[in-house]
Amino acid sequence: MTHTMKDIKEKVHADSYSSKAGVFTLRWGFFYTHGKVVENKIEDVKSAFPEAVIVDYGTEHKDFRGGASVAQSSHWWVKFTFDQRYAPGKWYLDQPIHWPVEHPTDAQVEEELNADEE
Repeated sequence: MTHTMKDIKEKVHADSYSSKAGVFTLRWGFFYTHGKVVENKIEDVKSAFPEAVIVDYGTEHKDFRGGASVAQSSHWWVKFTFDQRYAPGKWYLDQPIHWPVEHPTDAQVEEELNADEE
């Protein structure tokens, strides 16, 4: 199923939405984190779209500037796609996310890629 930006906006609340070449970027601004982390936002995306492939994510900490956009302020961001061919993070997406997220070693990624070819 092809998802549109309208589908994403209806299912996931974010402060900023963008897409480029089939990769969607959602951003949530914050001044205080109140104990939340970017992994909470990944879970929001994955609960709304279980088939989503998380391409990248992160946290930006920036000094407050009145009138600045979300991208220019402190924010969490999650980039994802629905194209399973671009699944660099699939080694952890089917497992519950625990803080801190442990990223795989190069050997683990290579093993995963080789397993797909067989």
